[in-house]
Amino acid sequence: PVEKTKNVIETLQRNYLSLGGSDANMKIWILKLLSQNPFILLNTPTSMQDNLEFLQKNGFTDDEVLQLLSKLKGFIFQLTPTTMQKSMLFSKNVFKCSDQELKELVLKCPALLYYSAPVLEERLEGLLREGVSVAQIRETPMVLELTTNCSVQN
Repeated sequence: PVEKTKNVIETLQRNYLSLGGSDANMKIWILKLLSQNPFILLNTPTSMQDNLEFLQKNGFTDDEVLQLLSKLKGFIFQLTPTTMQKSMLFSKNVFKCSDQELKELVLKCPALLYYSAPVLEERLEGLLREGVSVAQIRETPMVLELTTNCSVQN
C-alpha cells in the first residue's frame, strides 16, 4: 500500500509538471487535491494517465487539463475514458455543438464531464419540466450541478 501511494503521488507530481505546473506550487497543489479528495490515492497511475490522455486527445490543452483537475478536485481520476466519452457525447448531442463549443462548455461546467450521461439526462429533463430551455442551460450549464431537489422558482 505504501508503494502504491508513493507511485500515485509521483504520478500526480509528474503530470502536474508536464501540464505546465510549477515546482514552486506543486506541493501545495497536491496537498490541496489530496485534502479535497483523499480517494485519489486508491487509483492506479495507469488509470490516472489514461484519463489525462483522454482529455488531451479530445483537444484540451495542458493548461485546460490542469484547470479541470483543479476544478474537479481530482474526481476526474474516479472516472474512465469511456464514461467521460459518453457524458461528452450526450452533452454534444443535447446542445448540438461543435467539438470546440463542447470543450468550452466543459471548461465552464466540468460537471458535464463528471456526471454520467443518465445523471445529466435526469437533471436536464428536470430543468426542462420546470420551463428552462436547452438554450438557457447551454448558456449557463452550471445549473446542471444543482441537485434535482432544487426547483426553479418563478
